[in-house]
Amino acid sequence: MMKEALTRAYIENHRKLGYKKNISKSRKLLNDVLEKSDSVSGIGKLDRVIILQTLANLCFCEKDYTLCAEHAAQALEIARKSGLIHKERQIAEKYGSLLWEREIAARNLPRSEPGGLQ
Repeated sequence: MMKEALTRAYIENHRKLGYKKNISKSRKLLNDVLEKSDSVSGIGKLDRVIILQTLANLCFCEKDYTLCAEHAAQALEIARKSGLIHKERQIAEKYGSLLWEREIAARNLPRSEPGGLQ
């Protein structure tokens, strides 16, 4: 989880200062965390949600919004099933519009016109 925290610090530093190197460092660290998270038995549901949130955040910084929404949706599903209400709210607040776009696309729902419902 220390690598995940360092990844969050790199992402935050990238947002504030625009250092592109931090994104590549973040990707390497997070890939390492993801590889090891499946084999480590002590990783719980909260840890998995945090890792997925960080991954969604990284994808957002990389402007890969589809992958960002996918990771956010996975994190939201785990949070809901595990009763992690505070994480549900965080994810919904931060990625709500991306998750909504993903849901519309998945269900082939018509998009409403600006200014009201159809």
